[in-house]
Amino acid sequence: MHVFLQRASWASSPYLGDDIEVIDENRVSGAWNGTCYGESGGGPGVGGWRALQVCASSSILAPTASMLSVANRGARFVTESGATFRNNATESQAGTTMVPDDSKPLSSICFFGDSTTQYAIGALGNQLSGSTQGFGPSYNPLWVDNDCPSGAGTLTYNAAAKTLTWAPGGGAAGAAVDASGTGFVAVPGPSAGQTLYLVWFGADRAYTSGTSTVTVQVDGFQAWSYTNKSHVVPALAAVQWRYKLAALPAGCPPGMDGIYGLGGAGAGDLVSAAPQWSQIVCDIAVLQIGTNDIAGGASVASYLANVQAVCERLFAQGVQMVVWCTILPRNTDTVSQMRKKAAAAAGMRAYAAIKGGRVAIFDMASIVTNPANGQWRAGMSGDGIHYTAAGGTAAGYALADYLATLNAASVLLPASYQDTYDAADNPAGNCLGVATAGMQVMAGSGGTAGTGASGSIATGWNVQRTSGASMTAVCSKVARTDGVPGEWQQIVLSGAAANEIARLQSALGITAGLVIGQSYVVEVEARIVASTNMNLLQATLNVSGVSARDPEAWQGQGGDTNVDVTSPRTIWLRTPPAWVLDSGASNFYPTINVGTASGGSATIQIGRVRVAKA
Repeated sequence: MHVFLQRASWASSPYLGDDIEVIDENRVSGAWNGTCYGESGGGPGVGGWRALQVCASSSILAPTASMLSVANRGARFVTESGATFRNNATESQAGTTMVPDDSKPLSSICFFGDSTTQYAIGALGNQLSGSTQGFGPSYNPLWVDNDCPSGAGTLTYNAAAKTLTWAPGGGAAGAAVDASGTGFVAVPGPSAGQTLYLVWFGADRAYTSGTSTVTVQVDGFQAWSYTNKSHVVPALAAVQWRYKLAALPAGCPPGMDGIYGLGGAGAGDLVSAAPQWSQIVCDIAVLQIGTNDIAGGASVASYLANVQAVCERLFAQGVQMVVWCTILPRNTDTVSQMRKKAAAAAGMRAYAAIKGGRVAIFDMASIVTNPANGQWRAGMSGDGIHYTAAGGTAAGYALADYLATLNAASVLLPASYQDTYDAADNPAGNCLGVATAGMQVMAGSGGTAGTGASGSIATGWNVQRTSGASMTAVCSKVARTDGVPGEWQQIVLSGAAANEIARLQSALGITAGLVIGQSYVVEVEARIVASTNMNLLQATLNVSGVSARDPEAWQGQGGDTNVDVTSPRTIWLRTPPAWVLDSGASNFYPTINVGTASGGSATIQIGRVRVAKA
């Protein structure tokens, strides 16, 4: 139903007299009836809302006080002259105003989906070396808190009570937690820092009582890392992290803000998980779901009903736009299943056409699909289901080009030598540059060249080969032509005989702003000028005095499928904000690692670098 309204109090508006069409009527609650209110006054605001015309449905929104309620923030309207406005109300109130739709940029984002989304974040070695599936239907153990004892632990499910308990390292169990729903579940150990995190399908699958062994690796493995085994991080890196990652609710693993991916889930599972993810507040939702539906025999109709139910729930909680991504291929797909994916895309296009611009269709599948056979393109998937680093990067870069059109917000990287940490004036400032002025913008040429390296290196930094014996790293300083402070530190790699790595690292252990228990992020502006068989571009924070729990952000992974970039692109590497500086840490070293496979080469330019409290 469509209703036409006019705001009587717009006395000086250029749109005075225009009828206003509700284009997102599902976001506006109130009393609907068949009466034309015409000149009716009252309602919220001086002058009230007046219905001027009624559509064929003969239903209108009565001017009641409930018309602009909390749940309806973000409802959109369009005038006769084509201007789009939104409701800026957060609650029913007098004097509620309408503001231009472009006055509020789309600034926050969350990615929803299955394992192709979940794999955006992980732990090196996964911190879990194995688990048994002891409850019938599958579930997915993810990782444990850093202080969890190593060795075999026991996960127990009570089907009658629908609860889970976790006993790490063969010790006592922690408190039982509710496992009746679908989504992420945090199962505590007997002490703090021992929680086990799962993807669980309690609302969808009939688990049986029993135990499962979950083996935890020895402490010292990577705590939190962004990966590009998913489209998520390459997209964010390529759009230079202009979007704020939406916070996830309690029960979700730390470090996964903006990433609500449930490995093994279908669209119906996401519907079941809505009580958890409906607490997420964001402007944009990117939805990649469906490969498990089609592989599991779901009809197109049931898939569309579920995914559209997810969209409607997202709109109801304030999401302004859903970017639905076409369903990724599976190398085991039959011709019928391939056709069902095409039919699902057609159904979503039809749905998008009636949603007033609220649903965007992004054809992600076409980026990674071989058109000749409908399977993954060569090098884009290792198992015929999930991305390799090359596949995730290709899909993410394409998605970034679209996301860049939705938001023009600027990134916050060092603007001058004085953009540094100061306990009084800038406590959240950049920890770099305090001891060595200008190192945060790659200024000067006083750096040092170590093993395998030569040339000019920015002051406060060193370059050396850290893996292998053949790779050379030729360094130079390149002037910036974009008006941004500082210079580019260029590193040209060649001659690798195998998987070899060169490292750009702070020459000094950073102590400014170091606070035990504080979370930090490393942000690096990197320009990939050219590459052949480059398989690693990684930013990390190496810490002295504690176990190896350094956070990582990578573009490619050593030993993984090579990431070949065919055109220059500037990306922004960023580490997960959940990482916490452990007791005993004495300093830290921001580090950028670049690697190639045998015979590979790469020309990389590093610009601004930031290390700061998360």
